[in-house]
Amino acid sequence: MIDIEQPAMALNGHGAPGRVRMWNTWDVKEGAPSEHIVGWVAQVARTAPGGKLKNIVINCHGEPGVLLIGQGFGGGTGALFSKWRGLVDNIWITACEAAKIDERTSSVGGISVTWYRDGNIFCSEMAKQAGCFVIVSTELQAGPKGDRLPYGKIDSYEGLTLKYDPTGKICWQRRYPSTYYKPPRLGGLIPGGWAGNDKDGL
Repeated sequence: MIDIEQPAMALNGHGAPGRVRMWNTWDVKEGAPSEHIVGWVAQVARTAPGGKLKNIVINCHGEPGVLLIGQGFGGGTGALFSKWRGLVDNIWITACEAAKIDERTSSVGGISVTWYRDGNIFCSEMAKQAGCFVIVSTELQAGPKGDRLPYGKIDSYEGLTLKYDPTGKICWQRRYPSTYYKPPRLGGLIPGGWAGNDKDGL
């Protein structure tokens, strides 16, 4: 597990596995408007000790470039996070595949159409607009055991995890062990970069 410095705020999406609890915890109702979510978090941040939050945890289901919390966040919603500028140091996203770049091909009227959902652009834009760091994975995340996590903690990340800086650039990355993807093996050994889910620069 990862310790989250307080004061922090947890946003738990409808049906998210494992309820996260922080200095301020909000169980966001299904269908809550995205503008309201961002605005309320900003209001809470201003009342925190020191007038800002050290961390915001967005705990919800996700897809590449999409956060399934309230009405949802995705392409075209990045500018909303500008309301958090100067009010938070780090955003932790526990959603599956939120930073993944996804390519899919389907047939429409007999014509093959390829389309993309770019989680990298979405997370980069969030970091730039909020002016803070964003920590997020590109892969599926296994749900924690039990219905809630210990106070002030989030579950360890799985798979390729990225950290975006306030300019929107990736400043750190690490591939962690994954429940859904098997690590490469060299002569029967797992490379050193696959060890230690809850440390190393996060």
